[in-house]
Amino acid sequence: MSPESEATLMRHAGLLQHWNRRLNLTAITDPAGVVVQHLLDSLAIAPWVRGGRVLDIGSGGGFPGIPLAIALPQVQFTLLDSRGKRVEFLRHAAATLGFGNVAVVKARVEDYRPDEKFDTLVCRAFASLEEILTLTAHLQEPGTRLLAMKGRSAPDEVRALPARGHRDITVDPVVVPFLDAERHVVRVRFD
Repeated sequence: MSPESEATLMRHAGLLQHWNRRLNLTAITDPAGVVVQHLLDSLAIAPWVRGGRVLDIGSGGGFPGIPLAIALPQVQFTLLDSRGKRVEFLRHAAATLGFGNVAVVKARVEDYRPDEKFDTLVCRAFASLEEILTLTAHLQEPGTRLLAMKGRSAPDEVRALPARGHRDITVDPVVVPFLDAERHVVRVRFD
C-alpha cells in the first residue's frame, strides 16, 4: 500500500474518532484499536474481492468498505446503511477523503434494488450467515460472490445453513496483524 493510501486510512480513522463522540459509531475508541480492529481487519479480506463493483452491506462507520476502497481504487464501492446518522458520516467521509470510487446509499438491504449487479457483496458484523443469505437473495446473481466477515462462529454458521440449491461455500481463516482473535471470511459463490 502506498504512503498516500496509508495516510488516507489514518484520516478515515481520525474522522471516525471525531464523529464517534457525537454519533456512537463504534465502541472501539482508542487509536490503536481502531487501526487493528477496524482498518487492518477490513483490509484482511482484500485478496478475496473480485470484480469492479462491490456492495458493503451495513457499512456503519465504513467497514470494510472504506479501507477496501482505499486499497482497491480501481473498484467501485457502494456503502449501504439504513441509519441516517451513519449515512451522514459515510457521505462526509467519502467527500472529505475525496473518493471517486465510493457511493453511499441509505436503505435496508432487503429493500435495495440497484440498477446494476454487484460482483462482490461484503459484510462485517451484520447478521448471522443464514440471515445475510436471506436478506440478499435478490442480489445473488450467477457469478456474484459474498464475503461475510465472521469470528470463530463461522464454521458453525455454515453447518447450520439449511440446504438451498447449489452453492459454493468456503470458510477461510484470516490473519489480522496484531489481533489476538479468531477471524474467518465465509465465501459464497452463487451459480
